[in-house]
Amino acid sequence: MRLLSWSVSLILNTSCISSSASFPPAPAFSCTCSSTGATSTSTCSNSNWMLLQRTFRHHHTDSQRVVHVLYNNAHSSPEKASSKSLLALSIRPKQTRRKPKARRPNGYWSDRDNLRKEIEMFWHDVGVTTTSPPTLSPIPNEALLNHFGRNDLRWAIARHGGREAVSEWMGGVPLVPGKWAEAVATCSEVQQLLDPSNVAGRKLSADVPPKSPQAEHRDIISSSTKPRWKHRPGRKPKGYWTEERVLVEFLKYLYDCKLKMNRPSVWMPRPSELPHDLKGAVARFGGRKKICEQLQLVPFNEWNYFERQFQLILELQKYLETKSGRGSPAEHCFPHMTDVLDDDEYKTLYDLVQYFGGRKFVASRLGLELCGDANSSRRAWQTSYQSTDLTLISFGRFNLDFAVRLLGFIRNDLMEKRPPLKPATIQMPRKELLLARGETRLAEEIEIYGGYENVARRLGLDF
Repeated sequence: MRLLSWSVSLILNTSCISSSASFPPAPAFSCTCSSTGATSTSTCSNSNWMLLQRTFRHHHTDSQRVVHVLYNNAHSSPEKASSKSLLALSIRPKQTRRKPKARRPNGYWSDRDNLRKEIEMFWHDVGVTTTSPPTLSPIPNEALLNHFGRNDLRWAIARHGGREAVSEWMGGVPLVPGKWAEAVATCSEVQQLLDPSNVAGRKLSADVPPKSPQAEHRDIISSSTKPRWKHRPGRKPKGYWTEERVLVEFLKYLYDCKLKMNRPSVWMPRPSELPHDLKGAVARFGGRKKICEQLQLVPFNEWNYFERQFQLILELQKYLETKSGRGSPAEHCFPHMTDVLDDDEYKTLYDLVQYFGGRKFVASRLGLELCGDANSSRRAWQTSYQSTDLTLISFGRFNLDFAVRLLGFIRNDLMEKRPPLKPATIQMPRKELLLARGETRLAEEIEIYGGYENVARRLGLDF
């Protein structure tokens, strides 16, 4: 039974009228239909009765729509049943559909003559006399159509292909320029709108483009609730970023990184470390890949691999030199990872070994043997190893001290260079460069450990 379509009469005790009073159990009540006049008696279910209680509590202050409820307490005595009162329960008013405005008939905007007539009527309604013949009234821009609430005309122009297409089939009708400054300077119709004597254009300004009624309403609300946005100090002004400006600011950032982080200026910075304004400008003008190619920088992935490998060799050399006091062959024995992990000072070494492929693979690349076990409970340094532990890939002879000096030479050489770097890679140094810098010993050791190409492959350098 629908509550809103019935006038429900319930008999209530006067003590139950207060909103704070408790409601009695679900009653029996009679309902009279407002349309047919039929009367029926039914027992209210507990769920419906609880809904009625909630309606009373939440809507007892609303007096727009009233359902008269006359409650008959079947559980009370006959004396109390004779005491009746009228309770007015108010509920949310019924929604009424807003009457539609006067609409154009179906197919009205499909007729081009109607579109031409509406454009002429638009200028007439805003008090503008067109200088062109009536059949050549200029087509207003979207800013004017939005400002005067002519969404129907704006939609019709878009439906026929846009302003340029409408102008073409109307015989070359002029267009009001889209840029407001240009429209104010060149269009006589816009100048008539801005005339002080024109009532329709009193809200228009020659300096500020027209706003739609919705935008004006939003501005009023925002200005009354929070202060208008102002330019923050330190923020770049509008129009500051150009493609040339992005390159200049990026180069400045690279030189700052060289001084502050001791990092070559020919290395592409990490994506996460760029300032927010510069990061946004880089993304706007082509992205990091394009900037890296324009300035010919070493990509982040390449130099990050180089730096991590250099750090791995330095940490491993330091670890072996520190633990050599235990009687182990420091330059030939790769430690167990459990021993490294137990030492808090060398947690970074453990992570780097895992990053570069694990203990066995790193030991093979760096020409080191694997340390064995003294017993089942404790790992120790040994001079004799099981053959099964030494089944490794052979990369040939190598030396950690040589690797540190070679990678250090390459990094110092990159520190002296400036972008653009040609080629933009981390290369194996040539013999001529080593001899010119006085690194005769380094040039000889490269030949001993397999030559320039083999050493470059072992260390991941370009050759």
